[in-house]
Amino acid sequence: KEGERLILRAVAARADGGRLVVTTVASQQPEALWRDYERVFGELGVRDVAHLDVQSRLEAREADRLAVLDRATAVFFTGGDQLRITSQLGDS
Repeated sequence: KEGERLILRAVAARADGGRLVVTTVASQQPEALWRDYERVFGELGVRDVAHLDVQSRLEAREADRLAVLDRATAVFFTGGDQLRITSQLGDS
């Protein structure tokens, strides 16, 4: 998130003017991480940045959470415990 942000620049470019969804499912501090990435991607020119936070498999099936992915042109998974991604989203 600091310096040249080469990887984040590449993610922003992949969004190609569309919606970039930032998912913080791997993090124990999803809101703080979301605020950081919302700011950074905004600075990189992404106009439509949305947050997907899922804390359980049940939440992963909720219509309002799924709707965040509508029109997404790219999805970015933040750092954290990567096992949480499969345990929260797997089989959903």
